[in-house]
Amino acid sequence: MPPINEYSGLVGIWARPNQKWNIRFDAEFFSADGTFTRISPKQSQQYRVRARYDATNWLNLSGNILIWEGRNNQFEQAELQHNRSYGFSAVLQPNDKFGMEIGYDYNDVFSQIFICYVSGLAAPGSLACPDVSGLIQQLSTYTNDSH
Repeated sequence: MPPINEYSGLVGIWARPNQKWNIRFDAEFFSADGTFTRISPKQSQQYRVRARYDATNWLNLSGNILIWEGRNNQFEQAELQHNRSYGFSAVLQPNDKFGMEIGYDYNDVFSQIFICYVSGLAAPGSLACPDVSGLIQQLSTYTNDSH
């Protein structure tokens, strides 16, 4: 098996507009000239944003966004993936004896790829798996949203 060359770059920005607010952003870009498995992406991008605001000494607000996209567009592979996550929270602590956190997170996961499998009853018009005799190829998708 020939070597697989991978390349990645990362850029980030941190900002503090005032003493109560800070924001962090970073992005990573990846590419490769090959993959070890069919489900490994040849290109991907990841973006992350985190923010925090200290409204008072007893109330903190924060939020985050994570977006990851991956793909391998080789012929008869059609691999696409993403994972997107969004969240926010509020922490209330008016005194040392009482505290409460309220939060919400949303996650969206998606994947699609052509898979090869054995089938005794192939549907008419089914595609044969490339380079492997006796297997059938079909587009497989997965999607999941959670709150």
